[in-house]
Amino acid sequence: MVRADVRWWADSRYSRRFRTSPSLWQNVSPCITFRRNCKQSKLTCYSLLLISGTAFILSVLLFAILPTNPNYWAYIFPAMICATLGIDVTYNVSNIFITTSMPKARQGLAGAFINSILFLGISFFLGFADLAVTQTADRGQRASYKVAFWLATGTATSGLIIMFAGVQIGKASSDLTIEEREELERELTRIRSSTQ
Repeated sequence: MVRADVRWWADSRYSRRFRTSPSLWQNVSPCITFRRNCKQSKLTCYSLLLISGTAFILSVLLFAILPTNPNYWAYIFPAMICATLGIDVTYNVSNIFITTSMPKARQGLAGAFINSILFLGISFFLGFADLAVTQTADRGQRASYKVAFWLATGTATSGLIIMFAGVQIGKASSDLTIEEREELERELTRIRSSTQ
């Protein structure tokens, strides 16, 4: 049986506009596909995090080994692709697993916590990178920036090691949400009390 609110959405002009809007669908579709694939566990979350952690390392390593006259397609473009891949996969995996393990009333709080930790870490280590550049300014601008990129490479590598040593992520499953479990328990309690 289709719920009334779902039937309303399927018949509304908003649904037709959503299905026919190419720009909106192109932006939302990868998120839906990623969530569905992660839930189906075609790739384990550890393998997704390994891919993103490796991409983080490669993105700063390519800048650290950058020659004097670099080829854009050999160094800069792959570094930017790796940086995007690293943050997007990490952010999606962490959001999916943290928010789905929380009740709906606290999912916004969980998302805010993820954002806060992310930007706190970025600003904290950006300060260290700036300190490294400032303290090695006597080597010249290029050499001092290389120091910052080597610091970032070490930080990304240690982050990957810490993640695999200390983070436990359960296998993705299409289990009931907390609200669905509570509703099922209430329904079972109601049925049991009505039969007695």
